Amino acid sequence: MMMKIGKLLRKVRVELGLTQKEMAGDIVSPAQYLRIEKDEQQIKLDDLLAILQKHDYDLGLFFTRLMLQCQLRQEALLDENKDGVKKAFYGCNLDSLEKLEINPHDQILLVEAETIKQVLGQRLDKSQTSKQKICQYFIDQDNWMENLESLKLFTIVLHIFNFEMVVFWMNELLDKYRQIEKYPEQIQIAVAKICISFMIRCHQEQSEQLIKPIVAFVDSFPAYPEFAICKLVAKYYQSLSVGDTDKAEKLNFALNEAGVADFFNFWWQ
Repeated sequence: MMMKIGKLLRKVRVELGLTQKEMAGDIVSPAQYLRIEKDEQQIKLDDLLAILQKHDYDLGLFFTRLMLQCQLRQEALLDENKDGVKKAFYGCNLDSLEKLEINPHDQILLVEAETIKQVLGQRLDKSQTSKQKICQYFIDQDNWMENLESLKLFTIVLHIFNFEMVVFWMNELLDKYRQIEKYPEQIQIAVAKICISFMIRCHQEQSEQLIKPIVAFVDSFPAYPEFAICKLVAKYYQSLSVGDTDKAEKLNFALNEAGVADFFNFWWQ
């Protein structure tokens, strides 16, 4: 990632109360300096040092600020990518996911993005190698159920795992979080999303009987707005399991009204 030196130079110049012409001095032309501040032109290291020294600006401070600025931009980009992956999944938008530039060192986000590409692109049968790689990630992780990012990832990857493996891990998960109210809110939300994905998978596998304990588990979640969608989905599948199609249709309508129509219609079609 290219460091935005021009942006920091501009901050320093404003702090010093100088014009662009005064800041540039006789080191670079005013036109060049203007382009440098806009990050349209790179500045030579010698010229940068000369400008800072000319105005008695501490070199160590400048480069410390530059490193911090770069770190903040990297963190912002990471958050933006995480948000983009999440929007792609819940918006069932493969095109937007393909456009994201994900840091190759962010293993979890890479696995998550690859899984979503497979699920949304319906390329599961053609991607055995990739599926094995994704499954291996969880096999290799000790105590992945205690890691928030891994829990978020499992919400998606359970759609491509062998169903027997999914059922096994869900039983382990329910046992671990049987007193869900004692855990931090972010963990509760992650587990609630896993429950939604599991109910969808069970419906696809025509294993409605496995949904029953999930419905009971979801009922134990706090009565907070954050869990409203999860509780509605549980009631939806409960209605289907007893043949109450009228109630199921009303719950489906409520989910559509809540703005998650694209996501659920993708799975329920």
